Amino acid sequence: MRYLLILLIFTYQFSSAKTLCKIESYTISPSNLLLNDGDLEIESNFSSLEENNLILKGNVTLRSKELYLESNNISIDKASKDINSTGRSKALYLDSMILGENLVLNPEKKLLNVKNVDFTDNNLGINGAAKNIFLDENYLQVDDGQVSSCIEKNKLWSLNAKNILFNKSENLAMAEDLYIQVYDVPIFYLPSLEWSLKNRKSGFLAPKFNLYDDSNSNKSTKISVPYYFNISPDKDLLLKVNNLSSRGVLIGNKYRQLIKNLNDKYSLLTLEADFLNNDKISRKKRWYINNSGEFQINHNAKFSFINNRVSDSDYFKEIHHSNTSLDSLNSRFLFEYQDDKKLEGSLIYESEQLVNNGSPAYTKRPGIKISKLIEDGPNQISIDFYADEFKNADSNKQTGKRFHSEIGISREYHNQNLILNPNFILRNSMYDIDNTKNINRNIFSIGFESKYPLERDIKFNNSDIIQTLTPRLSYNYTSRDIQNTIPLFDSEQTNIYYENLFSGSKFTGFDRISNDNSITFGLESDFLNANSSDTFLSLGIGQKIFFNDSQLNIEGELSNTEKSGNIYTSANLHYYDVLFGNSIEYNANNNTIESSNTTIEYSNNKNQNISISLLSKEEETLDLFFATPIHERLNFYSGINRTLSTSTTNKAYGGIEYSSCCASLRVSHSSVHLGNDSYDNVTSFDVVFDGLSSSGENQTTNNFAKFRK
Repeated sequence: MRYLLILLIFTYQFSSAKTLCKIESYTISPSNLLLNDGDLEIESNFSSLEENNLILKGNVTLRSKELYLESNNISIDKASKDINSTGRSKALYLDSMILGENLVLNPEKKLLNVKNVDFTDNNLGINGAAKNIFLDENYLQVDDGQVSSCIEKNKLWSLNAKNILFNKSENLAMAEDLYIQVYDVPIFYLPSLEWSLKNRKSGFLAPKFNLYDDSNSNKSTKISVPYYFNISPDKDLLLKVNNLSSRGVLIGNKYRQLIKNLNDKYSLLTLEADFLNNDKISRKKRWYINNSGEFQINHNAKFSFINNRVSDSDYFKEIHHSNTSLDSLNSRFLFEYQDDKKLEGSLIYESEQLVNNGSPAYTKRPGIKISKLIEDGPNQISIDFYADEFKNADSNKQTGKRFHSEIGISREYHNQNLILNPNFILRNSMYDIDNTKNINRNIFSIGFESKYPLERDIKFNNSDIIQTLTPRLSYNYTSRDIQNTIPLFDSEQTNIYYENLFSGSKFTGFDRISNDNSITFGLESDFLNANSSDTFLSLGIGQKIFFNDSQLNIEGELSNTEKSGNIYTSANLHYYDVLFGNSIEYNANNNTIESSNTTIEYSNNKNQNISISLLSKEEETLDLFFATPIHERLNFYSGINRTLSTSTTNKAYGGIEYSSCCASLRVSHSSVHLGNDSYDNVTSFDVVFDGLSSSGENQTTNNFAKFRK
């Protein structure tokens, strides 16, 4: 028997299911819902009216725009429109699938109550079972139940609690008297817990476990329990309690604040500190500070700072077990000015703390820069002034002040395809060296750079290609001055590649300015996709020809040089999922390759990633990274950095990650060379229960390139 009643009950809006993993099939299909408001379609084997109640029995089905219900016994109150289902019932309501007993629905309050129930809430991305649930538009209350974001029958994790309340309007979940279970085995008890349903919310983040070799003991452990404070939309705080089995309890915190600048852009203030009150081994206080920030003073001026300090030079090796390759921690205070008239200025003050047996370097205390650029069409005049005072912790190093000024004049000419840029630079450097006589140096440079770009259309692999061909020619002359009495404050010899071959500069900084009288030839060609304008192949080759027989070296003295300089080549290819790069420095005078750098990368949309880099200069260094899925939910990655010429492994790391609908587990190991035969070995275990911990910081990633240590 079939009956159709039109009852004015309530309006239902069904939204598509939102789950962490795809559910293969619905227990009840949303297509069973009606489209029109107020309609209720009823099917049953038997019906009757008893005391203003409609009694339905036998294969009962109710359909409306927001409710689908199957049961064998249902009564509907004609006055209140309450629906009461006894026995086992199956329902789809408010984006939740429900299988339970004694279902009661109050349509006016849109409140559903079910006992001994199994349920799936597609909006929250959870499922579970409970003795009793209450469900309305804003709340889901679970009494004496279990919930999880896992959709598998044998759940990786679940939360068992006396009471769980999901407050959708407040974006908050709260549980009391709860156990966290892994495959139904209780592993952790808490009297109460709060976490966010979406976006940022204060609460516990996933804990982390590390196993490492302590410098003064055998295997040691570190357990980190983080708590995230969502202070406001622009402020948060991460507090970590770290238990180091061999050292003691380390308290860490990281405060972040977005600062709105005058141009409606934001900068970040970060205050980070770790503190160990009493190291069990050294019996000392151990601490680490890493603070940084930037502040816009007005439209033209800003101030930034970095404050980086540790209690002692062995902190990273013994406590933090990271940054073990650093030689120093650098701090600075920087004031910068820039206006619309091309006037720039800066004031910097630097300091340095040596760590990990590092060697001291020069710091500016202070450093001043003033620059002015004058433009008149294609003509440019640049005026730069630098005043720096250099300090060094090594008493054997020279210290003092340097005053450096430059005036540069340049012009750009265009004649059809020809581009010509002549330039002239006059430099003056004055040194006030401590405990020695002052030094004054004047050097001028003159030169030009020219290009003649050409292009043509070609066909390649049935694709329209644009090929560019650009001959390049430059001339540089710099007056000669022996500079071996000038200390090396900030100058180093640069690695010359094709890209910087035409600059005419061999050194960084101002303490070494190389004499030059040379002409540089170059030829480069690019191949572009005519439709997308993407460059998939770039080639370049260049060589210097010297007109003088000596060049300044890093010691500031002149050394003999060949007339024909080395040949530099460059090749970069991007073909589908493959990136290839190669640069070579070839000495044609003795037929040898003096340096080379080759990089090959492969990545695809299946999370497969391979990267190989081989650098050969004074010593050969190999950098290798590999990542690939080995199962639908299992991924593996590994990497190594090794100096081939000395057979030294500088860094090796690897790991495996398991990701399911509801959790991610990562086990990783890294080994970093500390010097001699000493290595820092750390094994880490990370686990995240999706949908349970607070979402204040990103805890997991499927991008394995980010796993590089």
